Amino acid sequence: MDGEVAVTPIVLANPPPPKGTFGAAWALDITRTGKSFDVRYRVGTGRWRPWKDDTEMQDALFGKGGQPVGVEPSRIYRVQARSQKLSNPAKHSRWSPPLVVRT
Repeated sequence: MDGEVAVTPIVLANPPPPKGTFGAAWALDITRTGKSFDVRYRVGTGRWRPWKDDTEMQDALFGKGGQPVGVEPSRIYRVQARSQKLSNPAKHSRWSPPLVVRT
């Protein structure tokens, strides 16, 4: 299975306030590869960590309530997403190009 999911910001303060939030949208509608998404993030050059797994959400606020981590000043955050077929979760799209947010 092949395909890509676009990741685009929906709300972004310029720059986000210290310990603030930013919005990320990884889908505008159900994709050809399904309506379930995996979303991951990394801070700086750290390792990729899961943010949302097998979610039907299409967007979320990063940092809201400190989830998955608090947004801090002078950091770079990256977010990627992929979609998967609900009928076969082993089949999923490639990870999207990262949304890069500099605080």
